[in-house]
Amino acid sequence: MLFVSMIGGLGTIEGPIVGTIIFFALQQSLQQQGAWCLIIFGSVAVVVVLWQPRGIWGAVRDRFHAEILPVGHGVEASASPRRRPWRRRSTESSTVPSGGAGA
Repeated sequence: MLFVSMIGGLGTIEGPIVGTIIFFALQQSLQQQGAWCLIIFGSVAVVVVLWQPRGIWGAVRDRFHAEILPVGHGVEASASPRRRPWRRRSTESSTVPSGGAGA
């Protein structure tokens, strides 16, 4: 599962799907190679992580601006925190004057 997520890309639904397709294609084509299959899997993982840290789907998404299932969650890095859309009420304006009705 870690191989599939790393190769396909994290943070989207499409990434692990692409990673699964690549994993099964490699597994079927390298089935006769024995222990070399694991070496090739590791080599592919290292190359993809160094070449494209966001995975193969991250490269496709960046190049073609394609999103099949746009439900992923991205983290934005910003210097200042987001402003709240509401205003905080002032405690001074909502207080009732003391002394009651007869004062």
